[in-house]
Amino acid sequence: MSSFAAEALQDASTGRRVVDLRGPGVEARILPAAGANLFSLKVKETEFLHAPEDPHGISGFMAGNTILY
Repeated sequence: MSSFAAEALQDASTGRRVVDLRGPGVEARILPAAGANLFSLKVKETEFLHAPEDPHGISGFMAGNTILY
C-alpha cells in the first residue's frame, strides 16, 4: 500500500507557510502566499522546476508554476 502525506510548515527564513506533499518517489512544495505557487516538484531525485535558492525570491510569477483550480 502506498503512503502519502501532506504537511504545512513555516519557513524559518521567510516566515511564510510552505505546504509539502509527499508520496512514493515524489515530493511537491507549494507556497500559498505567492499565488499558490508550486515551486518544487521532485520525482525520485530529479527536480523539475527552477526556483531561486533564497525563498524570498519566489513571488508567484518569476519561478515555479501557479496551481489553477
